[in-house]
Amino acid sequence: MPLRAEQQRKLLLIEDDEDFALGLSLMLRSHRFDSVVASTLKEALAVLSEKSFDAIVSDLSLPDASGIDVVSAVHQQQPHYPILVLTGQNDAQLAVQALRLGARDYLTKPIRKQELLQALEMACAQTEAQRSSLFAQRKSLKKLAIGESRAWKEALSMIQAAASAPKTTVLLTGEPGVGKEVAAYLIHQWSARAEQVMIAVNVAGLPGPLLESELFGHEAGAFTGAQGLKKGLFEQAEKGTLFLDEIGELPLEL
Repeated sequence: MPLRAEQQRKLLLIEDDEDFALGLSLMLRSHRFDSVVASTLKEALAVLSEKSFDAIVSDLSLPDASGIDVVSAVHQQQPHYPILVLTGQNDAQLAVQALRLGARDYLTKPIRKQELLQALEMACAQTEAQRSSLFAQRKSLKKLAIGESRAWKEALSMIQAAASAPKTTVLLTGEPGVGKEVAAYLIHQWSARAEQVMIAVNVAGLPGPLLESELFGHEAGAFTGAQGLKKGLFEQAEKGTLFLDEIGELPLEL
C-alpha cells in the first residue's frame, strides 16, 4: 500500500554526480524519504529559500563550491535543518571543521545503507522534536504570559531582564509546579535568540554513563560503540538556548 504524503520525510540532496544522486534518491524513496536534488550550491540555496525540509544530505565537492564552504553556506541560510555530510573525503580534520560549522554528521562514501538510514532517522527526529517544541512553546506562551497579579508582573519583569542579556546563564529555582519551564521558554522567546533553536532536556532522565557524551558529544572511537562523530547538546544549541531541566541531579564533576 503506498504511503500517504504526510508520512514522507523531505530531504534536500546536494550532489553533482547525477547517477549517484538518482540511485540514492530511489533507495531513499523506498524508505519514506522524498528527495529534492540540487547539483550546485547556488541551486541548493535557491531551493532552501522556497521549500522546507526535514534534513539535508550534502557532498563537499560541487562545481561552484567545495569543502567546508558548502556546510557554512547552507547552515547560515537554514541553521535549523540538520546537515549530513556524505563525501568521499575521509579526512578527520575536515570532518571536525564541518561539524563545528553546523554539520550534524560526517559520513564517507561508500556507505552502508543501514548506516545512512539510521543517521537520517535521527536527523529527522531532531527536526520533528524542534518543530513540536516550537509549536508547543508558542501555543502555551500566548496563554501563560497573561496575568494581573503583582507577583506575576514582578516575575515577568525579571524574566524580561534575563532575556535582554545576550550571554547570561540563568538559574531557575522553585518548588515543582511553580512554572520554571514556562519561565525558560519565555526567556528564550523574548531574547535575541528567539528565531534560533531551543533544546530542552531533562538531565535526570539521561543514563549516567552517557551524560558526558550527550552534553559534550564525542568522536569516533572515543569509547566502545562510538562509531561516528556526535554533536553534544551544547553544540546543537549553538546560537540558541539549552534548557537543562533538573540540573541539580547532575553529578558534581559535570
